[in-house]
Amino acid sequence: MRRLYLMRHGETLYLGRQSEDGTDLTPEGRRQIQAAAELFRAVPLDVVLASPMRRAVGTATIVAAGPGLPVESVPELREITPKVSDGMLLAEVFSQVLRFFSSPTVTWDTPFVGGETFREVRARLQRFLADLLARGGWENALAVAHGGANMALFACVLGLSEGEIPRLEQDLGCINVIDFDDAGRGLVRLVNFSAHDPLKAGLREPSFERLRRVLEARGQALGALRWQGVDRDPEV
Repeated sequence: MRRLYLMRHGETLYLGRQSEDGTDLTPEGRRQIQAAAELFRAVPLDVVLASPMRRAVGTATIVAAGPGLPVESVPELREITPKVSDGMLLAEVFSQVLRFFSSPTVTWDTPFVGGETFREVRARLQRFLADLLARGGWENALAVAHGGANMALFACVLGLSEGEIPRLEQDLGCINVIDFDDAGRGLVRLVNFSAHDPLKAGLREPSFERLRRVLEARGQALGALRWQGVDRDPEV
């Protein structure tokens, strides 16, 4: 039996390389991931994988520092990808992102801000799982990705390919656990565990609402920002 620990990155303001320490994590985001890293000290990780986005690599690097492992960048773990023209106001981009994740009319074939569909994301996460399970030399793997990508991976494990997009919350900095038998069948052990708030006492709203509040709190600064390529890839 092999185990995949699947995480969502910590809180971010989506500033990319312009973030305070270059990780694209806020101080709260680093606090969330440091709490998770403490738990992982008891886990004999063999490999650490991450989406190429800075917030995911930054998250993985904090956890990987404990066992002294390198972080491998895996393009298939990137978030559902929008198709946004450079120069578009970031406030409008986020407005469309929030509508995508909160609207009941969104389907598996709805383009995400003109880009990928959830069905397409599921297909590449299926490829990621196939490659990971074909890889030898590991029993415990950590993969750090994003809200939408994590939901697509769960859709693969649970055999979902139609209907509603899975209603599985992925809080910032959360940990999921999936075991795989020798035939590659997955068994979900743990979903959306927050090391920094185990009983979710401070988490009473969907993560897209949390994102909305974070963005509104810095609305004046956000109003002046414009989309500048994939390093600003937003997600919920």
